[in-house]
Amino acid sequence: MGLIQLLFGVLLTSYSVIMAVFFRYPHFYSFFTTGSFLFFDSIDYLFTGNSILRSLLKKANVKALFIFFAISTIFCFWVDYIYGVRLTKMWEWPQYKTIHFWRMYLVMNPTFVLGSYELYSIFKHLLKKTIDDKIKYPKTADFFSNKLLSKYGLFTGILFLLAPLYILFTPKAPLIEYAMLFPFISVLLIPDTITLKNKKEPFIAKLVGFNLLEVSALITTVLISSVTTELLNTFAHEWMYLNMPFINVKAAGVPVSVFIGWIPLVAGTIAIVNTIKQTYIEPEAPKKYKINV
Repeated sequence: MGLIQLLFGVLLTSYSVIMAVFFRYPHFYSFFTTGSFLFFDSIDYLFTGNSILRSLLKKANVKALFIFFAISTIFCFWVDYIYGVRLTKMWEWPQYKTIHFWRMYLVMNPTFVLGSYELYSIFKHLLKKTIDDKIKYPKTADFFSNKLLSKYGLFTGILFLLAPLYILFTPKAPLIEYAMLFPFISVLLIPDTITLKNKKEPFIAKLVGFNLLEVSALITTVLISSVTTELLNTFAHEWMYLNMPFINVKAAGVPVSVFIGWIPLVAGTIAIVNTIKQTYIEPEAPKKYKINV
């Protein structure tokens, strides 16, 4: 499975890049997210002896697989389509028909979430050779987790998730271009609160307490993912941004606010997978490393 998965991931990713750049194919991204996930998952297995795909496919973890697909699909459909496309009209998928939206929420989004986590895991493994895996401000992290997140995290997360609905009750919908910040943050808060309720360490606590390794791996993942994705889309135009904050301030033709939005987006995907791994997946010892890096 390892070598075949690796090669298939490379081929699928290469195909998607070629279709986007040379053929302007407006449906390249599902192939890209699937291929890159398979590739990153294989690399993570070679580096660490573990991979999220192998864990989810085990019979003992069928519940975890179901919960992951339910969470990722519901979150992505609600935030992307209900809010982003229909309610705020901040972006659109101009070439999409109903079947393409089905593919996006059942294939593209879950593989994007898993691929982002695996890329983060790879960078974390590579960077730990030179960066300490320690929380610099443990008291701050503890206060945030046990005093704030444990008491108000779920309520705040749900409130943030529902926040853009104010548009339905406000005729002129002021600050509509900033509305999407709240549900993106909710995707981080809700899973992390569940993690904490199960007496596990939430991802956001590592960020608040400034674990330099975690912060560095997150930033690197955001940079690689956002730049690669958004630049490829400048060729294919699979999606288009319509109503973003400071939409005229651009880098390489992409609103700068989009790149900023990738920070809570990727952090949220990491939190989702972290919750699934720590709460619903049966722990197992890692296989012997195949590559020492």
